[in-house]
Amino acid sequence: MNIELQKLWKNIEKKLNHIENPRKESLYILKLFLGIDEKDLLLNKKIYLSLNDLKELYRITNKRNQYIPLAYLFQKKEFYSMEFYVNPDVLIPRPETEQLVDLFLKIIKNKKNLSCLDIGTGSGCIPISILYYSDNIKYFLAIDISKKAIEVANKNKKTLLNKDKQQLLEIQQLDFIHDIKTISNKEFDFIVSNPPYVLPDEYKQLDKELFYEPEIALIVNNPYDFYYKFFKNCLDILHKSGSIILESSPTLIPLQIKIIKELGYKAHEVYKDYQNLDRFLVIKK
Repeated sequence: MNIELQKLWKNIEKKLNHIENPRKESLYILKLFLGIDEKDLLLNKKIYLSLNDLKELYRITNKRNQYIPLAYLFQKKEFYSMEFYVNPDVLIPRPETEQLVDLFLKIIKNKKNLSCLDIGTGSGCIPISILYYSDNIKYFLAIDISKKAIEVANKNKKTLLNKDKQQLLEIQQLDFIHDIKTISNKEFDFIVSNPPYVLPDEYKQLDKELFYEPEIALIVNNPYDFYYKFFKNCLDILHKSGSIILESSPTLIPLQIKIIKELGYKAHEVYKDYQNLDRFLVIKK
């Protein structure tokens, strides 16, 4: 059936009655679903849609009206100019983590033959982006506690990296806090991580759509215990001149600095995000 895009746009907008900016959201849904640009909508072009297509479009709209993230509904998210496959088993990659990748690439720019580790890899967006844009790495291990997250990361690895780069990335299911025996014989030049850094009280205040993302990747219940074990385990596998590059929060960075001083790390630097908030911690062994 031939449908006027303006009429379809208005119908989608009306259905998004729980969403803060329904006009903007409806535009985005149509652009993703139909593969059109904003000009097509503004010119009120007509488009052919089958009945099944229309039903699927309204199904997605209704799900979005329940605050389910669009990245999960369309199973994709752009990150570092690449399109990553995502589902509810992994966090949706965010601009702050793009900044983490920026920082990592800047720090390793003049280094060669690096051995690196990503802790809590999720979709694999961090190591895949770093390997895609850098030739300075000889080996990258990405680990996650979740078997389903590992499946997502492996899918993105095969889709987004060429075969030569794929060979440099090993993806492994591992609980870093409680069991690092299988990697304890390796020494890494750099460890990068976007670990859980939302406190339980903070979690209750988050946007509703974040409640669809995996809690294990967001919430840290006992931050001192968690980060003490985290940084202690990093000490065991970091090269003597190695560094950790961490995404965190303004709330937790002071505690993390206290812990790394207790453990005897040599130095640290704090970097801010786009909102001028303390967000990244670079720690030298």
